[in-house]
Amino acid sequence: MPTAVPSVASRPTMDSAYVEDVMHPGVFTCFFETPLATVARVMATHRVHCVVGLGDATADDTRVWGLVTDRDVVAAAATDHVHRTAGTSSASEAATIGPQETLRRAAEVMTERGLSHLLVVEPGSDRPVGVISTLDIAGVVGGVA
Repeated sequence: MPTAVPSVASRPTMDSAYVEDVMHPGVFTCFFETPLATVARVMATHRVHCVVGLGDATADDTRVWGLVTDRDVVAAAATDHVHRTAGTSSASEAATIGPQETLRRAAEVMTERGLSHLLVVEPGSDRPVGVISTLDIAGVVGGVA
């Protein structure tokens, strides 16, 4: 039996869908001192485009310091700096958004800051609960999400 295509009216829109509706729950993390090659291996193995940088391995620190993206890995490879650490290679700030924000707001933040990923944090804390990317938003715009 063919699958019915949802009507345009029932598809999520930028104002009716929320970050939590399309985000990728959970995050992969690394410490500032983690070798960039290790971060790249995590990205390739799990097919993710960013890893969240958390604290300092020696101080039991869990504060978010940034995102290491696939673009950071490519930039390091282009300049022969692949032996660096995650912390010295990250060029992406860890901009955050709440899961109850609209997709339009997520798109605005990404556009204003020139980012392809936002870290989704638990309301009232800085605890990461997921990541939303430009591709997640493109899925809604294209009617795929």
